[in-house]
Amino acid sequence: MVESTANGSDKKLIEKLIESNSLLNGFNYKIRTQDQKNSEHRKYVGSINEVLEYLKIGLPKEREITLREIKNLLIVVDADESAEDRFKEIVKALKINNSVFSIPDKLGLIKKDKGKVSAGVFLFPNNKDCGSLESLVWNCLENCGPKKECIENYLACLRDKKIDGDMTANNKAKAKIRVMAATPEPDNYVKHLIELIDFNSESLKELSNFLKEANLNNR
Repeated sequence: MVESTANGSDKKLIEKLIESNSLLNGFNYKIRTQDQKNSEHRKYVGSINEVLEYLKIGLPKEREITLREIKNLLIVVDADESAEDRFKEIVKALKINNSVFSIPDKLGLIKKDKGKVSAGVFLFPNNKDCGSLESLVWNCLENCGPKKECIENYLACLRDKKIDGDMTANNKAKAKIRVMAATPEPDNYVKHLIELIDFNSESLKELSNFLKEANLNNR
């Protein structure tokens, strides 16, 4: 489960990572986004609040969950300003249905209990620092050195001129990736971003290992 929409960068990155490295070796999987649910009255934008609500109320009632057709639930979202606080939020949401889901006690590991859906949490960028998918991706961009330097100079110029000086490190990372991927084709932001990523980057190893653990858990 991710917090992006079906066409968002979170989902597309994980899809490409699984495919590029054959992480799940033929096991069936779904990457669930909130806007894939049927709703005539609500617009889903892809947010952590939507994910938390779905963990509490929607997901436990899904047929695939009640019949235990889904063996593993992997939650991959942004840490944002605190990995510790975000993990606590997710665990609290899962505990509402602790007869259905195993309750993970450590980031990056999948908790398995007999008769329950195994569950694990990975927080972008690396399960410990504040940040987001964009914080991770900045370190995985292939052949983008000169463009990255230009973007860093742009943010440095804003800082020196005391413009937007209150941006958090997380928001700076998001801004850098948006500028990187929005040129030269602003309307193909996500597609261009995925094309720039080196999916063999060392920075993606931790996420890859987390996804591979689900594969082992299926045996």
